Amino acid sequence: LSGITQHDSAVSMMQQNADVQTQRGKLGALLSGAKTADAHQASGAHSNEAPAVAGWWTLHEERPWSLAQENIESNTQPAAPEETKGQKSVPLTPRLWAAIGPITSAERSMDPLAAFGDARRILKGAEAILQEPMTAHLTEYDRVHKSLKAKGKNHTPTDVWHEMENGTSAQALLRVQNRLPNFVSEYGPLGRTWWSIGDGTTLKKDVAINFSQVALLAGADVADAKQIPASGWAVGKIKLSKPTSLLMRCNAMFFLDEELAYLTPDVYQEKRAVTVRHLEQGDHHIFVRFVQSPFRCDILEDSAEARQNVTGVKEQRRGDMLLVLSDSMMSQVVEGRLASPHIAIPVVNAMPSPLVLDGAELAVGPTGLLLSMSSGQEEVVLAPGQSYIFSFLLRQGQQSLKCDANTSLLQLTVTLRSKDTRSNATKRMNVSMSTSCQKAASQGYIVTF
Repeated sequence: LSGITQHDSAVSMMQQNADVQTQRGKLGALLSGAKTADAHQASGAHSNEAPAVAGWWTLHEERPWSLAQENIESNTQPAAPEETKGQKSVPLTPRLWAAIGPITSAERSMDPLAAFGDARRILKGAEAILQEPMTAHLTEYDRVHKSLKAKGKNHTPTDVWHEMENGTSAQALLRVQNRLPNFVSEYGPLGRTWWSIGDGTTLKKDVAINFSQVALLAGADVADAKQIPASGWAVGKIKLSKPTSLLMRCNAMFFLDEELAYLTPDVYQEKRAVTVRHLEQGDHHIFVRFVQSPFRCDILEDSAEARQNVTGVKEQRRGDMLLVLSDSMMSQVVEGRLASPHIAIPVVNAMPSPLVLDGAELAVGPTGLLLSMSSGQEEVVLAPGQSYIFSFLLRQGQQSLKCDANTSLLQLTVTLRSKDTRSNATKRMNVSMSTSCQKAASQGYIVTF
């Protein structure tokens, strides 16, 4: 996938029709007439139980993905991830998300909210107002979970969510709707946008957004709530206790903090679009322009295990300057010969400084093969977080290549030598590659060029 950037052309101002004020009046009437039981009073029977988390921008270290397990045993202790070479995969994806929508566009990168100001400003501006419903959501989740557990029910986070559909947190969200900014929406109830809460525990890391639920709770006359598009903007907060290198992958376009361009989405969830960022200690916002629900974002602290999880490529180390992506390519071996000499290795600069590829060699492979960098590769300077596909030539002598008798594969290990352009420090790393072998060319074969 090529990088997707924000459209340069300005989004035309959406024309508000003559009955906008009437619709606003209807919206205000619905919201003011809705159930207004205070979330704290409604949970008075549980007033002796202090909320496990104060505040709604909850992180995995406080509310881990272990909540998404089929059988919930605890929602206060993080799951212990498996270790790979002594380095754990630490998830930092926000659990709770605030979302506004439905927001639709014929083109995925067009943002109708741009007519009313930057979507990120709108989302961040709603943070203080959403404090109450988000905190109520966490409190009610704990209460319902404990209630179901006390009854001996083998339940999932989705079961808890269903129990909460018309509960105190939903009422708390409803009460603040008329205090939150809302805009013209072609498909929204009453022709306006609504706000919703997404919880990453309900679908095993997928974040489900449901705009129809709060609209129906408010009494909006929606002929078919299922037809309300689950598309819009969502915001979550990443809180870092120290400067951290992050590996990020979302299946929808997203921004990080004040960056100007959309970051490439992993649309097909094939682990081909991975973003690396080096962030300072403190709070950071991630803004997702989702076009369907649920959406998914994986945000991990850089480690050996995290690199493997986010890319699907094994045997990676945290200290390597380059993050290796999937889809390393080389031709098949046909009748003992490589069909073509070209090989390619896709990488991302995982360092906070620019890098160049200072050299490459074949570390493991059959005799008679000689690896060299393709012309111009040594001149490529990778900025921090930049992805690139390095190309090489694999020259074969007169000797035929012998593949593994059991797997019919040819296994190679390529050593890459990277150099930091600021410090001139160099470091080596190994990349494993393989290709299949065929005894004859009659059935076709793969060629790289």
